[in-house]
Amino acid sequence: MTKEMIAVMCRCGKSEKLFGIRFDTDNGKDWKAAWAFPLKEGADKREKGYAVSVKGNFEISTDYPHCPHCGNPSFFLCGTCGKLTCWDGKTKRVVCANCGHEDALTSRVTEIRGDGNF
Repeated sequence: MTKEMIAVMCRCGKSEKLFGIRFDTDNGKDWKAAWAFPLKEGADKREKGYAVSVKGNFEISTDYPHCPHCGNPSFFLCGTCGKLTCWDGKTKRVVCANCGHEDALTSRVTEIRGDGNF
């Protein structure tokens, strides 16, 4: 099977700066965060990308270089706005850097919904 990849926007939980995460898959259902790269502010408004849902298991690859702004090794999906924020991988109570919603983490990411940006 051919390797597929998607890029998703994320915000740093500490600085609220924007960055992208590239996810790779060989089978269309097990997605691994493979790369992270800084983006200029406003890219979330300018870039147009996927507008579909991607379902599967989302994990961190051993090569993932962490958040380019603060070094956090992981991410979480906000249950309110559906966007990603970097995460330290330990804290159970988090605040979304996109919409400010505070919540307790209770489940793994199983779907990323595209909003047409990036």
